[in-house]
Amino acid sequence: MYRVMIVDDWEIFLKQLKRKADFEAHGFTVVHEAPNGQEAFHYLLEHDVDLIITDIRMPGWDGIDLLKAMREASIETHVIFLSEYEDFQYAKQAIHYNITDYLVKPVNARELQRSLAALKQQLDQQAVRQHVDDEQIAAIIQCITLKQDALSWIQPFLKDLDEATDIERLKAQIDTCLEAVTKGILQRFPWYLRFQLPFTVTIDNKQALTDAMETIACPVKRLFYTSAKQPLIEKVCQFALTTDDKVTIKMIADALFVNKNYLADTFKKETGLTLGDYLIQVKIYRAKVLLLTTTDKLYEISDRLGYRNPEYFSRVFKKETGLTPLQFRDQA
Repeated sequence: MYRVMIVDDWEIFLKQLKRKADFEAHGFTVVHEAPNGQEAFHYLLEHDVDLIITDIRMPGWDGIDLLKAMREASIETHVIFLSEYEDFQYAKQAIHYNITDYLVKPVNARELQRSLAALKQQLDQQAVRQHVDDEQIAAIIQCITLKQDALSWIQPFLKDLDEATDIERLKAQIDTCLEAVTKGILQRFPWYLRFQLPFTVTIDNKQALTDAMETIACPVKRLFYTSAKQPLIEKVCQFALTTDDKVTIKMIADALFVNKNYLADTFKKETGLTLGDYLIQVKIYRAKVLLLTTTDKLYEISDRLGYRNPEYFSRVFKKETGLTPLQFRDQA
């Protein structure tokens, strides 16, 4: 639950506001009530609050005084202002202090609930950005690079899925995490975008989350190889994934200034895969992306990948995927 403090000197209004807002149903709980801005500020200095709902005109410190003191103390708590119509010009000062919303008394229940719903979504996203920091993203990408199973790096989210009482909030957190992981992969592997297959995410159980993570990681896990003993392997993959779609073994050898036979032997020794088979994997994966993201004809895709004979390309595609290119496009 997100924590709310209400600041108003009229006790009857406080009771009405809590009834209209239905805070608990919207993911908020009222933790404190203050009769003026000064008392509210003192409470803020010792307690964390996610939202302040405050009247503008109060004895002592008014709402503007409270907001000014908060910003000077670098307290960035969200604030919803409440005021009478005649206070509007006065309330315009609050714009300079970045308020979350402004509602006119008597407060309309729907408007208040709409404001709470929008704020909750924003707070959910902020919570994940704080939870998934740069070090965590780097660790996840390292797991992906080492081709580790998704379960090894999404365990915390699976635990959250088991214990979640607010499913919508969890979904927002997971969506933000997936976006952060995708962005992190793209920063580490600029070629990733060329091999990212389109997909939609609907997270409602453990398997759906695991599948989504595996889909995001798939291009790296399937197409990128490393070797602690032989840096040449990573250079081969980097070149194959960033250069022309018609890439060949000779092109790679020439670019890396190594003998073609030595290159092929080294790659097979370190990865267990022949360099020729690896380039087929790269081209078939690239073909999948082109089939799903363009309206190019089969012969156009075949030629783009260096296959002069579309029928031969179709046979290779089917051998690798179990489907012809057109069957793959139709079933997607």
